[in-house]
Amino acid sequence: MPKPPKGKSGTSRSKPKTRTKKSQTKASKSKTRSKAKSSSGAKASTAKKKRRSTPRKKTSAGSRFKSSFVLIGSGFLIGAAAAILILHLFGVFEHLTSSQTEVKPSPQAKSAPVKQAAKKVKPVYTSAFEEKNRLDQQIKQLDQALFRILGDLSIPEDDIDYTELTHKKSQAREWHLATIDVRLQPQMSAEQFTKKLTPALARLSIQPAPRVTRSTKGEITTVTLSVNGLSTHVLRLLAPETASLPPVSPIPTEDVRKPKVALVIDDLGQDMSLARCFLKIRAPLAFAILPFQPHSEQLAREVHRAGKVVMLHLPMEPENYPNVNPGPGALFRTMDRDQIEQAVYEAIADVPYISGVNNHMGSSFTEDPERMLWVLEALQEQDLFFLDSRTSARTKTNLLARNMRIKIAERSVFLDNVQEEEAIRVQLRRLVTLARQKGQAIAIGHPYYVTCQVLTDEFNYLTSKVELVPVTSLVH
Repeated sequence: MPKPPKGKSGTSRSKPKTRTKKSQTKASKSKTRSKAKSSSGAKASTAKKKRRSTPRKKTSAGSRFKSSFVLIGSGFLIGAAAAILILHLFGVFEHLTSSQTEVKPSPQAKSAPVKQAAKKVKPVYTSAFEEKNRLDQQIKQLDQALFRILGDLSIPEDDIDYTELTHKKSQAREWHLATIDVRLQPQMSAEQFTKKLTPALARLSIQPAPRVTRSTKGEITTVTLSVNGLSTHVLRLLAPETASLPPVSPIPTEDVRKPKVALVIDDLGQDMSLARCFLKIRAPLAFAILPFQPHSEQLAREVHRAGKVVMLHLPMEPENYPNVNPGPGALFRTMDRDQIEQAVYEAIADVPYISGVNNHMGSSFTEDPERMLWVLEALQEQDLFFLDSRTSARTKTNLLARNMRIKIAERSVFLDNVQEEEAIRVQLRRLVTLARQKGQAIAIGHPYYVTCQVLTDEFNYLTSKVELVPVTSLVH
């Protein structure tokens, strides 16, 4: 309790008066205070309201800014994801990855197994296979176009017959000059045929356009087609009543048995569904499987269980490396003998049940006699044959293998450089012609659905013309 203020003493009456006055003073002061409090309270509540309203405005603006930022950021992320997806579809990142991770083996390769390193690299192929020069593909396009044009001229396929394929070689280029008998329709002369053929060939995408020349000797009219100055096709025009002309080079008739043909499918190990499509074909196909692929071992086991031939499709350096990547486990001309032997043995170990090996790409590597000798010696130790895919006309493999007495064979025809049904069917005709001339022939195809479909559809045609055999029976 506060002490009373000190003052003069007084009577009892004066005290109440003093109290009344003080109480009035207190009352007035309390009123004043209450008014002040009420006014200050009003001011405080007004200030509080102002303070409350101000933050709300700031919060609303901030949330709007955050929302805008989130929307902009989301749009940026969606755009970036779309761009990455597009680049991935075009294989840009795979190409960059492969070019960065593809390292030629070092002399210390034995301490770091090729098999383990290769498993981490995803192979990139500019195409499923390699041919060294453009000429062969131009000839296949011309083959396809020629059959199409002859069909437009009302000449049925049965009146078009490959009679001979003559091997030609010029520096780094090799091809087959095709002699084809064409039986004309009654209403068409040889001159009319040539006049219609020339503009049709000029419209092709082959540059420069094929050159057409016509000559007549006795009753035989021939039309010669040339690409870049090289003769590729000779058409012998037959009148409707004329019997078939004999082949340019007589074919021996002593052996009445059908010629033998082997079919090999390359570049397998990446897609099981495609491989299984070929497994359904009744023909004794050989399956050449790339090493260090997602399904290499699994496919080899399935092929073996199906009773078909398993081969190792061994990657080798192409001429235009590193623009074209042969894939993991590849052999390079910069590798020494130990590195090459190690790479060969590890690739063999990755694909079980193999009977032989053929080269994947390798237009540069197969031209190196020293390194090919090391490869063949390693295969000889494992009792494996070698099938030369002939991606280069200057390959040294055949001569080396003959001197070593290692079993070897060579590819006769690539079936599907042009991945169209009509083009593949024409290559089967070439295959049959080569087999008829030489007694045997080997065709290499690739894992395309169109190739599988054509081989399925043309199975009866092939078996009526040739004997389909495993490739193991054609290596010597």
